[in-house]
Amino acid sequence: MLIGVLGAGRVGQMFCELLVERGHQVLLANSRGPASLQMLVEQLGPQVMAVEPAALQQTELIILVVRWQHIPTALEPLADYNGIVIDVINNRFGPNPSDFYDLDGRGSSEIVAELLPQARFVKAFNHQPFADLAHLSEPPTPKALFVAGNDQAAKRVVIGLIEALGATAMDLGNLIDGGRLFSTGIGPLAGHGRVLTVAEAQAILAQTA
Repeated sequence: MLIGVLGAGRVGQMFCELLVERGHQVLLANSRGPASLQMLVEQLGPQVMAVEPAALQQTELIILVVRWQHIPTALEPLADYNGIVIDVINNRFGPNPSDFYDLDGRGSSEIVAELLPQARFVKAFNHQPFADLAHLSEPPTPKALFVAGNDQAAKRVVIGLIEALGATAMDLGNLIDGGRLFSTGIGPLAGHGRVLTVAEAQAILAQTA
C-alpha cells in the first residue's frame, strides 16, 4: 500500500520502520516541511519519501501521530481527504496517568473525526506503549490490539496491518461506543501501560458488559 504518516516524531518514525519492513511505501509529512525530513528519510530508506502534508491526499491510508494540541492546524491541508485514516492520537499532555485533557466523556477519535468529515476513520494503535508494537509476536501471546470505526471495509484494512505485526485485532464496534472502550481517561481497555493479551482484554470486556 501507499501509506501516509502525518507526524515525524519518534512514533511516526517507528511506524515508518514497521511499514517499510512489511513492504509498504510511505509518504512522511510534518509541520516543518520536507526539507526538515531529508536526513531522516535517508536513514529510513528508499521506500519513504518526505512530502508536504497536502501530498498525503494521494495515499490510500493516513496514520495520524501528531500531538493533541496541534490537531486542528495539522489537519487543515487534509480537509477533503476521503481515504482511510488511522487515528493513533491520544488526548494527552504529559507522561503521567492523569496527564490527559478531559473531553467530557467523549472519545478522542470522535473529536478528531469531525475535522475530516469525508475520511473513513478507524481508531487503533493508541492504547499500548508504542515501543511494544515491534514486539507483538513475543510471549505472552496472543496480544490484543483494538480497532473501532464505522466503515467495515476500512477496519478490515487496519486489521490486516495489525495481523501483519503479529497481534490479534479485536473489533470493538463503531467509533463512538467502541472507541470509548480504549480512549485515554475513560476506557477500561486503556491505561494499562502494556499490551493486553486477548484473554485479559476479553475478561475486562466481560466485566463492563
